[in-house]
Parts: sequence; structure tokens; C-alpha cells
Amino acid sequence: PDLRGSVGNLGLEKPAELALHTYGPLKFVKLEPSGTDIVPDESVRLVVSFSNPLKPPYQMKLTPAAVGFPQRCYSAGDESPGISCAAQLEPQTAYTLTIDATQEDAFGQKLGKPEVLKFQTSDAKPAIAIESGYFVAELKRPVVPVWTRNVSELDVTAVAITQDNFHRLQPLINWWEPTPANFAKSKLSPKTKKLRVTGTRNKWHQQALGAAELFGGASGSRSEERRVGKECRSRW
Repeated sequence: PDLRGSVGNLGLEKPAELALHTYGPLKFVKLEPSGTDIVPDESVRLVVSFSNPLKPPYQMKLTPAAVGFPQRCYSAGDESPGISCAAQLEPQTAYTLTIDATQEDAFGQKLGKPEVLKFQTSDAKPAIAIESGYFVAELKRPVVPVWTRNVSELDVTAVAITQDNFHRLQPLINWWEPTPANFAKSKLSPKTKKLRVTGTRNKWHQQALGAAELFGGASGSRSEERRVGKECRSRW
């Protein structure tokens, strides 16, 4: 209350209290995710937490090396000091993360001793990758490439489009909109078919969808309006 300004004679109405926090020595805290069953999804980020914010460049490495690490590591924020890293991890792989003793925090303090952390990935999740939208392609070649991983079966809904029925589909097509045409608004009858998929475990496999696979007959005999179901079944 006796604290007064340089002008006037009024002091504080009541005592003022301000909380503050000091940082201690730099210490490693934890790695997330960790363990022996990390699913190597494309969205997985390795979060390495420390007692203090880190100073780049980050003195750490993954063995075996992973694309993006540590180049794609960024601060995890002040509330949880450390870094968040995007890394393309391979399935069924044992990794060693080594943090060098020379790693510094934002205040110039060194870690002092190396940290060696081990973790392992599991099988990759079943996944399907396909471009959306409309395509113009050669009639005598399969039209749509579909990439799959750890998937044994595709549920495909398609409509055979011929010169005789194209007029029913044409009004429904918006070339600038990736949403599939609504079959219910036409007299077209979609066909659903299950297609077997083969491929090496945990590896991406390309499968081309064409008229022959969906409707029988030779490729190029017709065009198709199709969509691949979101559900997929794992082979493993």
C-alpha cells in the first residue's frame, strides 16, 4: 500500500501479488507415443517433452532414419516444453531416438548427458487412397487407380454409362465439384461389387478399376460413374 507513483500521493488500493515461474536445469521428461505397438499412421507425431523450451537446431536423430525427422520438428508450446515432430515411420520397425548431450535449451543450458529411447511400430492400419472428382481417360485402359494397404476387399458402387444412357447422367455432373453424382435423381441403376485385393503386407499396392472388373466384358466397352466405399477390410 505504501508504493506510490512518481506523480501524486496515492498508493495501491491493496497489495498486489504476481506469480512467476523459474526454469531449472534442462532435463528430458518423456516421449509420446512410446512402447512397442505404435501404429505408423501418416498423422502420427512424435512429441519429445523437456523441462525447458529447446533451442534449435535440434540435436537428435532416429535410427533407422525417418523422412522428416528432425527437420519437421517444431516447438510444442510453452505449457508443455519440448518439440512435436512429423515423421514417416515404417511398419514393424524398431527405432532408437538419440538425443545428444549438447542439446541446448532456450537459455543456453545443455542437456549434459545423452538420452537413448527405444520404441517399435506395429502393422499399418488398413487404408485406401483414391483421388476424388471426374476423370477423362482412354476407353481401352482402366480408368481409376486405387492405392490400398493391408486391405483384402473393396466395396465398389458403380454405374455402367453407355451412349444410350449418358443423357441421364450428364445433367447430374458438375465438373468442378468432387461430390459423386446422386444416382437417386436418375433412372440409372448402380451396381455394387466386391473386389479382391492382393498385395504385400504393410506395403502400398496399386489396383486399377475398369469396366471389365466391374461389369464384365472388355475394357473400354463403356464408361463408369463410380465410388469406392469408405469401409475396408484388413488382410492381417
